[in-house]
Amino acid sequence: MNRRAPVVYGATLAAVVLLIVLSVLGGDRILVVGSAPALACLATDVVLAVRWNVSINAVMDRWSPTAYPEDWADQRTRWLAEFAARQVVLLVGFFALLAAAVLR
Repeated sequence: MNRRAPVVYGATLAAVVLLIVLSVLGGDRILVVGSAPALACLATDVVLAVRWNVSINAVMDRWSPTAYPEDWADQRTRWLAEFAARQVVLLVGFFALLAAAVLR
């Protein structure tokens, strides 16, 4: 996941930027208005992932199946809560882009 995620996120960010540029050049304001929040939400997700989940993942990667910390359940709960927050951000961006596509 550590090798694939940056490629997927980079390609997705590039695709949304390209969509915005083509929409601006084509004069499609509705698509620009829907794409801009989608880009902002995707960028926010990247920042949150790096600040929250990646640091917890690094700690969890050092655990072994037989020797994990006593607070592992708290760590897992925190990771899941932060992941859920990221999913909300991504859903907002997705629905902004979907609304623009439908209204267009």
